Amino acid sequence: MKTSKRITLIALAILSGLGAAGVTALAQGDDLVALCFRNRTIQVPAYLVPRYIANGASGGPCGVTPTGG
Repeated sequence: MKTSKRITLIALAILSGLGAAGVTALAQGDDLVALCFRNRTIQVPAYLVPRYIANGASGGPCGVTPTGG
């Protein structure tokens, strides 16, 4: 009885952890964000932006220069 209760609790913990991860991804949405990564402009979902930034990407498209008047 003790072992089956432990297995049930572990299974519930795993399922609730997976559910929380799914809710977080849905809450952040699927909006695409433009980044400059390895000298290329790419678009990634908003929830992946921190991962790309941590790996050297910069915000915004590549090669954008301000226009002056």
